[in-house]
Amino acid sequence: MEGICDTPAAGPRHDIAPVIDSVWYCSRYPDVAHAGIDPVAHYLDAGWREGRWPSPVFDPECYRAQAPEAAEEEPLGHYLSIGEALGRRPIAWFDPRWYRAAQSLPDGTSSLAHYLAHRTDGTVSPNPDFDVRFYRERYADIGVADIDPYEHFMLAGRTEGRLPRRESDILRGSGLVDPNYYFINGPDVHEAGLDAVEHYTQRGWQEQRRPNPYFDGVWYRQRYAPPGTMSPLCHYVLDGEAQGFRPSLYFDPAWYRDAYGLPAAQSPLRHYLSHRAERGVSPLPLFDIGFYKSRHGAELGRARDIFAHYLAVGAARDLDPSPWFNAAAYRAAHMTGRPPPPNTPGEALLNPLLHFLATFVLGAAR
Repeated sequence: MEGICDTPAAGPRHDIAPVIDSVWYCSRYPDVAHAGIDPVAHYLDAGWREGRWPSPVFDPECYRAQAPEAAEEEPLGHYLSIGEALGRRPIAWFDPRWYRAAQSLPDGTSSLAHYLAHRTDGTVSPNPDFDVRFYRERYADIGVADIDPYEHFMLAGRTEGRLPRRESDILRGSGLVDPNYYFINGPDVHEAGLDAVEHYTQRGWQEQRRPNPYFDGVWYRQRYAPPGTMSPLCHYVLDGEAQGFRPSLYFDPAWYRDAYGLPAAQSPLRHYLSHRAERGVSPLPLFDIGFYKSRHGAELGRARDIFAHYLAVGAARDLDPSPWFNAAAYRAAHMTGRPPPPNTPGEALLNPLLHFLATFVLGAAR
């Protein structure tokens, strides 16, 4: 049995052997190694029917979700013969079309096979969101030999607060740094001719500057305690939004995604920032934008961001944000003559809706 997992199968199964990681297969499924069975033969004869993975870069369930016609077929062979050419992914984080272009692979060369052959060289990235050269240079402690940098990032780097690529590139691609807003609220940055994204990543977040009106970095760090090695907005982009973390007290990304039917790959916060001027989307379930416009239309004037109007004008005048929230009654019952709850954000001290969120919604969820 010695060395069985190091020897690829020959004969008619030779084409599929390069995309079956024999060593990994034996490690993942020790029963195969203990039985002395060739891993390629085992996968083709029984493994795929048992739902086993042929390598760490091929998830049968992920692939079948994209290729329902292959439900009863051996999925890896189907991927090689049909799926890869169609751009279907062998696993969620490997983009075969992007990889082919990035590596300038000739026709007839499998993206998946090439990546499996070179992933521990420290020279290839599986998707455009991971910069392998940046990762190796930034985190030299991982070494090079026999280590897949992306695997290291997924298994350990993310939890350690390591970045998959330059932070400024991450934030620039996110679209969540609003240069106009940043310059208006930080004229010194504009006067110095600095780039808003670069300034925010290098020092702006540490100076408690906001990248857009709906991201409160101070509040986010207090509530979610992200790693201090990156800006709070970067943490939100990489992990926070997907987990339903709020960018501020008054934006609920999980509710927003469901309310407006956004696909999984679309950022709720970016969508809201792009559409708020259309006066048809709300950042919160407790803010009924249709009600607010119909009830307080005379107060709005030419305001484009209706919720921003509520924050700046409506709350101070106790305008109701929805038919089920009486601002004046709430102020009288919970805000007049009473000390604020511990850790209440400053902007919630005078705003009935934000006070309610901080005290009874998010406060109770801690």
